[in-house]
Amino acid sequence: MPSNEMEARAKELVSQYNFEFKLRGDTFIGFTRELPGVTGLGKSFEQCRDATMEAQVATVAALLRKGLAVPEAGENKSEQLNLRLTREDKDVLQLAAGKGGYRSVSEFVRKAALEAAKKIAS
Repeated sequence: MPSNEMEARAKELVSQYNFEFKLRGDTFIGFTRELPGVTGLGKSFEQCRDATMEAQVATVAALLRKGLAVPEAGENKSEQLNLRLTREDKDVLQLAAGKGGYRSVSEFVRKAALEAAKKIAS
């Protein structure tokens, strides 16, 4: 995918994200729930909004270029499930998650388990 198409796709995805802004002293800080570590700063709300959007788009475009998973809008998970594994099981899952372009083993296991569960349930 050409660079300009990738950036357009990144803008489209980011425009659906849930933006949050906080005022710390005289500086606005912006982030999204989907990419909370990717922030923007500004002395005004408008500067912060633009900086946050720019940082989010650049990050999503980089993920797309590398073929890595991009968070979907509204991915706000609040439930937790604990899972016991052998060391070998964990190593296999970590390797598969990395090769599959997932951000984490949790993301990989969640997707694989849900796909299998949906097939069984239908």
